[in-house]
Amino acid sequence: MPSRFATVMAAAGCVWLYGCGTIGEPMYPSLNIPVRITDLRVLEHESALVIDFTIPNQTTDGVTVKSVRGVVLRVGDREVAVDKNRPGPVHVQTPVEGLAGKEVLVHVRLIGAKGHESDWSNPITITVVPPLATPAQLKAEGVPEGVKITWSAPGESHFRVYRLAEKIGESDGPEYVDKTTEYGKTYQYSVQGVNGAAESGISETASITTKDVFPPAVPAGLTASPGINSVELAWDRNTEPDFKGYRVYRSVDNGPFQLIGDMIDGPSFSDKNIEAGKHYRYAVSTVDRVGNESNQSAAVEVIP
Repeated sequence: MPSRFATVMAAAGCVWLYGCGTIGEPMYPSLNIPVRITDLRVLEHESALVIDFTIPNQTTDGVTVKSVRGVVLRVGDREVAVDKNRPGPVHVQTPVEGLAGKEVLVHVRLIGAKGHESDWSNPITITVVPPLATPAQLKAEGVPEGVKITWSAPGESHFRVYRLAEKIGESDGPEYVDKTTEYGKTYQYSVQGVNGAAESGISETASITTKDVFPPAVPAGLTASPGINSVELAWDRNTEPDFKGYRVYRSVDNGPFQLIGDMIDGPSFSDKNIEAGKHYRYAVSTVDRVGNESNQSAAVEVIP
């Protein structure tokens, strides 16, 4: 039989095992290696490289961090100072002086609280060009299609066009027509030069209040046919959205043209006020909704 001492020790062992529970994996301290930056962006604006990225708020083993020891930002063989070490967006500018004409590698890495470095970020290679001139002498004028913007800018081959702060189009030359305008409204435009990843400053604005001063199309296809005690006129229909009506003009025996029909809805007219043997000439014009009148059509002649 087992001794009393052995029985007591066995019972104590069971109590010890159940009191301590199961032994798990040991918890190791974090190495504080920052997560790699993956959103590095670089562009050339005027005479500087503009660099943006985000400092992550975690280490590679999932520990949340409030700050890093340092940020190493390299632009070619330069190291650019970064004065922010907390998680969040970072915006840095560095002059392009001495870099024009070079292909430059830009990348960034973080140094954690314990001195461990992250991997290098996504690399950006940018070809630096001489600073672009800001477009100047911007003008906006009304044209039948909308608003035409013109400017001067030596050297750039491509441009962005803005209406207020919204980009509305691009152009390969120093002009652009905005076909989305409405009459009676005021618009403000600006322009920016672009060359690859380089961009100029944004020009001063040009403002215009649009006004319809443009006549509709001249009627085409006018014909005149003698009828019974009348001359019958017909021409091609105007399909412009602001069409209002036609005006019919007549000349008798080579005299001046006089208005004989105003605001005719359809593309035809019957002149019943005629005399046999006289020489008649006819012309037609188009009028839009604000009263702009086209030139007269080519005249047609008839002798009833």
